Amino acid sequence: MASDDDRAGTKGATRSGLSGTIAVHEVMESADRRAREVVQSLGHRLASESTAEAIERRALSSDPPELLLVSMPECQELVDRIRKSPQPPIIMASLAGPPATARERFLGIDAEMYAVRPHSVENLGPLLQAAGVLADARRRIQALHSTEDRLRERLHQAGHSSKVTGFQHFEFFKKLLELEIRRAKRYEYGIAVCLVAPDPMDPPPRPDIQEKLSRKVAAAITSSIRDIDIPVDYADQRMLLFLPYTDVAGSKEVGERVLKLVRSAVHTKDGDSHIHMSVSIGIAATRDGQEVSFSKLMKDAGAALKAAQLKGGNRLICRD
Repeated sequence: MASDDDRAGTKGATRSGLSGTIAVHEVMESADRRAREVVQSLGHRLASESTAEAIERRALSSDPPELLLVSMPECQELVDRIRKSPQPPIIMASLAGPPATARERFLGIDAEMYAVRPHSVENLGPLLQAAGVLADARRRIQALHSTEDRLRERLHQAGHSSKVTGFQHFEFFKKLLELEIRRAKRYEYGIAVCLVAPDPMDPPPRPDIQEKLSRKVAAAITSSIRDIDIPVDYADQRMLLFLPYTDVAGSKEVGERVLKLVRSAVHTKDGDSHIHMSVSIGIAATRDGQEVSFSKLMKDAGAALKAAQLKGGNRLICRD
């Protein structure tokens, strides 16, 4: 827990986005004293800990500082230990002058930001504002990662998967997709769905050959997506890929990877015959913050898939 000696200043913390405490550890006493004065004058919560040992204990506690202003490279070992914390603070390296060479020296230091001594309100103020933006981005990313973890856990616990592809069935996935769309609106990130369907073959392959080809298509899809992307068995041999945090360009890249792998890897022998399978892909994607509904996303993906099939198949069409 934070010490009772932590100094609070709500105005500065709210303005900058830094809601937690700021720890300061300068090797030189005069620089340490000045940094603390500036942090407090800007209205931020100042951690009472000042020694390396005390700051390390605070960083590894359940209430770590949100930012650490620390002399670098002198205190690199302290930073290395603090990096092992489950919630490591933003590291702002405090560098000696001259300012002209500070950026070059900073590139070899393990820190997110740097400040050049001597500290002043004019110098540290904008940097703490920027640190607040970074802290806010971190919180949003952590929230999104938490969403991903819950989503994947629910998928893992959800009933049976397809015996052919190993993918989850659509009926359970539909509820999760609706939930994720609401989160996409709230956190203003893009999402995309891809509908993948095998192109007709003449003559149609035997059921066992069809199953073997479908397994290879599923393997090609699995090799083409990220860990956070979710493949689902949809209907009529079609497969649906849900791509969170993916814009239009990113969804097209995924679709092109699937097409390329299917063309090169999805084939098998049936006696003396060599059978190849191709697929058509329809993509529907949103732009960051764009209003979208579950039904519209699926309708657009279905329309894109149909257009790809009408053009002869073995291609990708995107609706955004």
